[in-house]
Amino acid sequence: MTTVTEERIRFSDVVRLKAKQRLFVDSVWQGIRTGDPEYILFGGAAGPGKSYGIRWGAVITAIRIYHEYGLSGVRQGIFCESYPTLRDRQIDKVRAEFPAWLGHMNEANHDFTLAEEFGGGVLSFRNLDEVGKYDSAEFAVLWVDELTKNDKATFHRLRTRKRWVGVPHSPFAGATNPKDRGLPWVRKLWIEKDFSGDEDMGLSHAPFLFIPALPSDNDSLPASYWDTLNSLPPSLRAALLEGNWYIFQGQAFPEFQRPLHVIPTAEVHPLWRRIAGHDWGYNSPGHHLWGAIDPEGGVIIYREYAFRNLDPQEIAQSILFHQGQERITTTWADPSIWAERRKADLTQEQLDRLLEDGRLVLSKADQYAKAGLHCQPANNQRIAGKQRIHTLLKPRLDGVPWLRIMENCPILIRTMQNIQLDPDRPEDVLTDYLPEDDMRDDAYDALRYLLMGVPAQATPEVGTESIAAKWGF
Repeated sequence: MTTVTEERIRFSDVVRLKAKQRLFVDSVWQGIRTGDPEYILFGGAAGPGKSYGIRWGAVITAIRIYHEYGLSGVRQGIFCESYPTLRDRQIDKVRAEFPAWLGHMNEANHDFTLAEEFGGGVLSFRNLDEVGKYDSAEFAVLWVDELTKNDKATFHRLRTRKRWVGVPHSPFAGATNPKDRGLPWVRKLWIEKDFSGDEDMGLSHAPFLFIPALPSDNDSLPASYWDTLNSLPPSLRAALLEGNWYIFQGQAFPEFQRPLHVIPTAEVHPLWRRIAGHDWGYNSPGHHLWGAIDPEGGVIIYREYAFRNLDPQEIAQSILFHQGQERITTTWADPSIWAERRKADLTQEQLDRLLEDGRLVLSKADQYAKAGLHCQPANNQRIAGKQRIHTLLKPRLDGVPWLRIMENCPILIRTMQNIQLDPDRPEDVLTDYLPEDDMRDDAYDALRYLLMGVPAQATPEVGTESIAAKWGF
């Protein structure tokens, strides 16, 4: 059998891991031996050699497992979101980089099997277009390239496959740039270590490790690549060159800044006009926002309420409980909640008769009203609503933005930070979120309804001398 020393000499001729790549690979090995860390994320910017670290990390890990535990034929999974990206990022590179003596690739099923002298470990290159097809598979280590290309449901489903008999622990190792649709949930778990919510609560005791890496960690990058990164638009440059997780390409409201637009929770002056915005939901979450108009016409969102799986009467009762004795002049709601009654092509007399007989299915709006919550149909022009938000995020003459959000509205704040533009409709935001997604548009829609109901004269483009400080804001 070839000794470990001999293997290292041979491998040094073909693979040279940079310091951060080595830390990534060693952290995976530590995770196998001790279970800490269990979930490892490497990268956060372009250029540190993430894909390289994954494929060669899998090779080194296979050999280590063979020598440490005497296990041969151990399978690891290397995943990308689709087959074309899997081919470009990994399979074609394997063909170019892996020497013949290391093992052989089965072109039919995309498995690379190491030579027997290295333990015969198997590197299975797979795509994640339908993660359910791996429900019966087992992998000693899961390696995912460009993790933010995937949603959290894929992550949860895939991590159930990390096990192998004889391997003490099976870590999950991801690499990514801070961009794309999966950025919010990846940032939440690895960067912010935020395990709030039913979906993530079970991960609160699992060791997560983030290994940040920048292009400067790879001294093999050509000067032309640096020129390319430096020439990118600001948001993309912030992500790929600086590793900024809070400014990213496709961000719908890049002007939204927490230090500027988020204010401490405080009592709203009793004389200020108050309005509300409402987005209904049952299987998907719904959202309700309360806002106040300050003396200069600025809008302060001072409370939020998220709900799910409640019937209209329960929703109305909960909202009325939260607002207590406050006088809300208008609650602007999603026009669709009037749909059921509008569909009936009946006269008012016929509707009243059916209602008396108990044969009329009330709309959600009617059920709200019956419970004491009276709403008005909101202006649902999506593009105009989005532009309204952009306008109100701008500062007044005194530097205070027209729109501010109290810090006791974390869902709305997170939504404003994370919501992305729809690549097919760049003037609008993404709307096709799953009910369990961390990032959804319910709070955004409630805000849009509320702000479209604010009179234009209440938020003039030219402000007067600020008196907001008088009221403690």
